[in-house]
Amino acid sequence: MDEKQVDKILKPGKFLIIVTIIAIIGTLALFGAGIYTGYENTKNPELLGELIDNGEDKEGKYAKIDVVTIPYGFAEEGKGRYYYFVKDADGYMYIVRITDGTYKKLEKMYNNGEGEVKYEFKGYTYKIPASLKRLAIEAANEGVEDDNNKMTYANFENYVGNVYIDETKKPESDSSSMFYGMGVMAGVLTVCLVVASITQIINVRKITKNSELMEELKAELAGNTDDTYKKLKLYLTDRYIISRTGGIEAFGYKDVIWEYSLIRYVNGVAQGKTLIIYTRDKRRHNLAATGPNDERIEEIMTEISDKNPNVRVGYTKENRQFFKEFKKEQM
Repeated sequence: MDEKQVDKILKPGKFLIIVTIIAIIGTLALFGAGIYTGYENTKNPELLGELIDNGEDKEGKYAKIDVVTIPYGFAEEGKGRYYYFVKDADGYMYIVRITDGTYKKLEKMYNNGEGEVKYEFKGYTYKIPASLKRLAIEAANEGVEDDNNKMTYANFENYVGNVYIDETKKPESDSSSMFYGMGVMAGVLTVCLVVASITQIINVRKITKNSELMEELKAELAGNTDDTYKKLKLYLTDRYIISRTGGIEAFGYKDVIWEYSLIRYVNGVAQGKTLIIYTRDKRRHNLAATGPNDERIEEIMTEISDKNPNVRVGYTKENRQFFKEFKKEQM
């Protein structure tokens, strides 16, 4: 190899570190978005009455109603979720969707307070659909004989507006929780990347700070014309195994004590192979990965064992016991 090729192989890669930095920024941004949206949506819920007066009673608003009466139920959707009529202190009527638990809380408040109720409903506003509007009109007109006092489709908005408040939908269960969920998933990935980056930095520094070793590797690569395993980021010289899968790693053949091929299965089907080696410092190294039918892993294992006849080959019970005893001896 020429000097340029050698320098390129031994030059520390920055791709993983850049990806890790991007992942950290992305994770912080997702958590920041979750905090921001949660704060923005909860700090100032608007009075629904004021929204109606200003013609701003639209879907997607975070609003509230200060209720002073026990809710009157008129429709049910799903188990334990009901639609109610409620009134505020000014006597204006609204529609809310609450759980059975909330109603029981208000009922208890009503009974203990001798007919008084004070409760703040908060939630997102949703446009009242035609089916709910029909049920609301039927319920509101029960017992009303004078047609002039009846609720109709024409005057419906004058009674309750265009929207209802769904107390079961809070900001923390919508956009903010979505950002938090994405942040957690991104955080797990980021932790893995940080660990991989730290490992890479340690491996790189271990080699680059050893000027004598660097000169040996340069000389080995300069005299090496075989780049058969270049696509696997692996170079086998006369004296060293040089791997670029984890930054830069270099092992003398005599330092490898055990090698084997690990086959990866998904649903019982072989998906790929990984070459695993253990060195005298008791560390495990993933040297290369290929498809399940690729024979290069076996070729590399043969070359390593040719250079070091004492290396243990294969994932056998005997070799596992050997490594277990080896670790005890080195303690």
